[in-house]
Amino acid sequence: MIAFVFVAPIIWMFHPSIQEQVEGMAYPSVFWSKPILQAYIAVIQGVSQYASHSGNVSPFPLPLRNSLTIATGCTLLVALLGIPAAYALSRFTLRRGQDIQFFVLSPRLMPRIVPVIALYLVFRSVNLLGTLQSVILVETVWVIPLVVWVVKTLFDDVPLSVEEAGLLDGLSRPNVLVRTTIPLAIRGIVATLLLSFVFVFNDLLTPLVLTSLYSQTLPVHITGLWGTYGLAWTSIGAEAILMIIPQLSTLLMFLEDRHLEPFDSHCFQGSILTTR
Repeated sequence: MIAFVFVAPIIWMFHPSIQEQVEGMAYPSVFWSKPILQAYIAVIQGVSQYASHSGNVSPFPLPLRNSLTIATGCTLLVALLGIPAAYALSRFTLRRGQDIQFFVLSPRLMPRIVPVIALYLVFRSVNLLGTLQSVILVETVWVIPLVVWVVKTLFDDVPLSVEEAGLLDGLSRPNVLVRTTIPLAIRGIVATLLLSFVFVFNDLLTPLVLTSLYSQTLPVHITGLWGTYGLAWTSIGAEAILMIIPQLSTLLMFLEDRHLEPFDSHCFQGSILTTR
């Protein structure tokens, strides 16, 4: 039953995507018809099935590229900033450390629309409105608390004795992080970054406010699929299914590591020199 609840919306989106345009917009709905791939072909080729779309949305390949660029760029930036921050919170006794952890988490405590409206004015004043860079920066601020808190927990589970062995062996603290701690927690780190990728890829509000016609992402693009007589259900269904594909790939990679255990029983076999 639970599986059906999650799968039913996907089936409902897939159904109109293999219908003719007239059947997809018919009322009442046509449930049984000859399946065709016209909508998928038009979407992949970047050809609008409805003439009225040309002024409202850009061809599908461009929003797909924008979404992948934003999600990938944000994930890389979050990894670059979040992993060292998580390590510092985990390993060092910082003055007002609890306050720092709360400050890192604070962006998640306010409604998304509140900072986005203010950032709209800021980016407009510095001529970054409608660019991918502005969306990447905002999404990074929104996602980085998740990465910092989860990865900090993973680093807390790595024994200090392993790092101390590396320090005694002559490794610097950054080398201990890169060559010892991260490899031991790599499974959890990868799973966390994959979740961050999915969150950014699916986000609608931030790109809706900050992007323009040529920088819009897939969720924004799909909201603009209006035809002459209403919503273009065949195009919406086809693009939604195509949008799910990279996320399903990410989910399968996540399910391959079914838990966030930072290391397994054989991680500590051998000397610390094996990480060098």
